[in-house]
Amino acid sequence: MNWEMISAVGQMLGAIGVIISIIYLAAQIRNQNKESQRAAMNVLTSHWSDLNRTLVEKQDLAALWLRALQSFDELDGASKLRFGAHLGRFLRMADSLYLDVLDGMLDKRLWRGYERTLADTVAYPGIPNVVGYTKTLAHGRILRAN
Repeated sequence: MNWEMISAVGQMLGAIGVIISIIYLAAQIRNQNKESQRAAMNVLTSHWSDLNRTLVEKQDLAALWLRALQSFDELDGASKLRFGAHLGRFLRMADSLYLDVLDGMLDKRLWRGYERTLADTVAYPGIPNVVGYTKTLAHGRILRAN
């Protein structure tokens, strides 16, 4: 065996080592991306839970939420404002979750549960009145007390 043959075998083994290293690196990056996605999903789910926890922990807000969903127009001005603020947070969070689905950060299977909750919420009879009311506020009109 001459030196050229030994050099060729060494180069071939080196190339095989580089290919194995690249495959290993690609697998590690893929695993890291999956872990990052899971962590992001956990954060988003935690934020959603925190938002909904306020309805569970604050009895007065839960009662207000139920009254507003049924008949928003019958609420006094402060209650309308409080409910509108909470509903706004709820809808912004839902928007954020949906954008995360589009970006691939949130699993579509998880989104379906949020989507059902959102659809159930906006189906209540009081919600169309909230939309009209918030448009009134957005145009700078003064909040009327009932």
